[in-house]
Amino acid sequence: MVFGLFLSIGVQGQSLQEFLTTDNQRIVEGAIAPAFSIIKQEFQLLNEATGQKYNLDSLSYFGYSDALCVKIAGGFITSKRIVCPWEYDENIGSYPEYKPVLSYLYEYNQQDRSWEKLNHREYSDFEEIDRSEKVIVKDTLYASKGIGIDTVEGRKDGWLIWIYRDGDRLSFKPIRQSINASDTLRVAPVIQPVEEKDLLTGVMLSADMSEIGVIRFRLVALVERFAEGWKAICLIPDKNTEVEGHSLVAAPEVVAPSVVSPVGMKKSLKKKK
Repeated sequence: MVFGLFLSIGVQGQSLQEFLTTDNQRIVEGAIAPAFSIIKQEFQLLNEATGQKYNLDSLSYFGYSDALCVKIAGGFITSKRIVCPWEYDENIGSYPEYKPVLSYLYEYNQQDRSWEKLNHREYSDFEEIDRSEKVIVKDTLYASKGIGIDTVEGRKDGWLIWIYRDGDRLSFKPIRQSINASDTLRVAPVIQPVEEKDLLTGVMLSADMSEIGVIRFRLVALVERFAEGWKAICLIPDKNTEVEGHSLVAAPEVVAPSVVSPVGMKKSLKKKK
């Protein structure tokens, strides 16, 4: 499991208990927002014999996937579809003679409302998260700046953060909640969302005061939709080899491509009807 840095905020004159029992949603939103973004991974098709790469129609890529990115020190957490976007592309089966290869990765800048190209070309070191559709990618992409992961068992007092997506923009709704995280209770119930329109996913953050006037957040769990409702998947180390059975429901997806700057045109393949 990857350990990260802490996200912290100053709460002058407040104790931890006061912070958790008063209306501090806007303060929490401002503190945690930099740790989350939307990333988009493009891919092309490669003719291994000639080295020529191909795009689809007149696009600057053959296909892509986009998903939430949670930044942690030493890496980031994202959807499995970012690591292998071609496995989710309906057009890939029409071109079995070519090999899919990663091309460009973009991140949506929430402040500038624009896509920025990132220097990233492979996912060589990652691990899947049990019972989740997400993976932890170990990478220096974000220069080891991000939220820490809380892997200590016990009661966690903090915030359930519902994350909403409108196009490529994110918004957050923090709700105070406590959960018990343990090796025997890896999937925990959470307060269900009141509004599910544009709801993307959720996370559970613990909060503690390690010095006077400073609250530190750590990532306790990822919140995903199961057949029986939304639940928290705790990120503590798994000591039990038996896996509790749950059925995941596919997360909502954006079908229309986002507008990005061209990445250098290659020869294009026409989409086969």
